[in-house]
Amino acid sequence: MANPLQDVTIGELMTADVVAIDQGTKVDMALDLMREKNIRRLPVLGRLDKVVGILTLDEARAAMPEGVSHYGASAEEERLIPEVRSIMNSQVHTVSPDQPASRAAQFMLQFKVGALPVVEDDKLVGIITESDIFRFLTRDLA
Repeated sequence: MANPLQDVTIGELMTADVVAIDQGTKVDMALDLMREKNIRRLPVLGRLDKVVGILTLDEARAAMPEGVSHYGASAEEERLIPEVRSIMNSQVHTVSPDQPASRAAQFMLQFKVGALPVVEDDKLVGIITESDIFRFLTRDLA
């Protein structure tokens, strides 16, 4: 049986309108952005907008100091909230849009991640998630 993910590129399945965040942003702002956009992962950008990490919703939630509200935090509380760079996963694996989607699926399994930033010429051009792959694989199901 042929693998349907061999016949489609990552670029065809990825989300091109990717939401990313700067590594110097405070975690509470990352949480707000994820809630607002209804997403669970944010590619993290460093100098020259290069992908330097990825932040998950669970990591961001866990990093918030206990009892600190990210809505209207006092100046004292604000100092307790870490920057994204201190909690992000900097062992980020990327793929390119012209690779077969099977490559993304293999990487997700191998590295136990649910999303991969898609990079072309050192620039973030999208993100491919496990949901993108499942959506493609189940597109013809009733």
